[in-house]
Amino acid sequence: MIDLYYANSGNSLRALIALEEGGSAFRGHKLDLLRNEHRTPEFLALNPVGAVPVMIDHRTDGEPIVLSQSGAIMLHVAERTGRLIPPDPRRRLAALQWFMLAVSDANPASAALLYVGRDVPDATPATTAFLEGRLLNIMRGCETRLTGRDFLADELSLADLALFPVVRMRRGLLEGAGGFDRLLGWADRIAALPSVIRAVGHL
Repeated sequence: MIDLYYANSGNSLRALIALEEGGSAFRGHKLDLLRNEHRTPEFLALNPVGAVPVMIDHRTDGEPIVLSQSGAIMLHVAERTGRLIPPDPRRRLAALQWFMLAVSDANPASAALLYVGRDVPDATPATTAFLEGRLLNIMRGCETRLTGRDFLADELSLADLALFPVVRMRRGLLEGAGGFDRLLGWADRIAALPSVIRAVGHL
């Protein structure tokens, strides 16, 4: 059995989608970040950074595995279930490449926009425009990648599931910028997956 501690966030959604698509049974524990439930001593014992999601995999062959970071959770689910990573070597490498772009480039660029809009007291319109341009440039690479493809690695993989929460959150920006018809169509297909519908329902 798996316990997942999560909140209403893109990172949490990424872990929820992986578990749902991987067919993993889990117990969900939704935290209220506004009430600092991620800062309790009990939660900090699981993740000293105090960030969601956190997964506890209660394995039968040894000590439980405790993981934070949505990307690490996704990779663990993929290895645990034998799903989410294509078996073909070339597609596997493509999935890992675009997965890394999602978690190390696209997601931080989107998060920077969130922080500037919410937490930075002296942010300027120029700062916001710069960060939007950075995210849009990354998304243009994804738009190009989807030329002639339904999925980033030619079949559904953890790459698609990792990128989806970013596109979902920044859909308005992408629609306003224009030129993202393939990416937005891809997002609609991902959003219609039963696993994604179930994952969004947890938020």
